[in-house]
Parts: sequence; structure tokens; C-alpha cells
Amino acid sequence: MVNFERHWVVEWQAVVERKLSVFVVSVLGQSEEQTRGVLQATIAKVIVINEAYGFYYGASFKHEGGGFLDPYKTIVIDTIVGEM
Repeated sequence: MVNFERHWVVEWQAVVERKLSVFVVSVLGQSEEQTRGVLQATIAKVIVINEAYGFYYGASFKHEGGGFLDPYKTIVIDTIVGEM
């Protein structure tokens, strides 16, 4: 993880790192709940999502751009944006 404190961006206590797997659950609807829980637990903090690019590409539905969209992951992005 980047040492934000060393660069005087934010205090280290205000930075929380989470992995993609913390947000995504295998049942539709639970990923939304899980994401809301992570956001509630990190209010007033900076969340660094390790490997966040994985939210976009999955293996469920073919996207017109050539990649695949995974509804379990795209709902997490929708929830994060909706809660901002």
C-alpha cells in the first residue's frame, strides 16, 4: 500500500485498504448490503480498493467493448456511487 502519511496527503488512520473480495458476495442483493456495511464502517476515511479494476471485468455478460460485465461486481460500483 502507498504510504500516504509520508507524502502528507492524509493521516494514516484515515486510510483504509479493502480488497475486492470484501465487497462482492455470491448472491445478488448481498453485495449491496456488504458494500453499504463497508462504507458505513469507513465514514470520514479514504478507502483504497486493492485491484478495483476487477469490479468492471468479470465473466458473466459480454459487453459491447469486448470485456465481460459481472452483475455481482457492477452492483457494487452502483452502490458506491449511489451512497456518495
